[in-house]
Amino acid sequence: MKWADAIAALLAHVEADAELIGILGGPHIYRSREVREPRIPSVAYTIVTSVLTETMEPVITQWDIFAGLMSQLVAIERRLRRILHWGGWRDVGGVVLSSIYEESRDHPPPAPGRWHRSLDFRHQPVRHRGW
Repeated sequence: MKWADAIAALLAHVEADAELIGILGGPHIYRSREVREPRIPSVAYTIVTSVLTETMEPVITQWDIFAGLMSQLVAIERRLRRILHWGGWRDVGGVVLSSIYEESRDHPPPAPGRWHRSLDFRHQPVRHRGW
């Protein structure tokens, strides 16, 4: 399964971004529902779907942003788009893949004075032949 390698590489790529970690006030990046109450600010990721084709093994991820201020939310979203959206193929942690921003959406606030927004990305790791 190439998508599992792609997720591990992408997560390491995101966690290594000093600017994002600075905005979050630490390495507050979790798998969705890994914690009951999201820390503010933080990011939670979910694997939405994965598909297997002859040459590709695309996966869509959702990145949920939780913030206390709209300015935090905007800064985190801007940084995630910078980290996870690029055209063409790139080697990320030994996995060759493309990664494209697809869409975003707002959610009802989890609590008063809180912001919640999701971003979706399509990642396409190149699949090894013969699997």
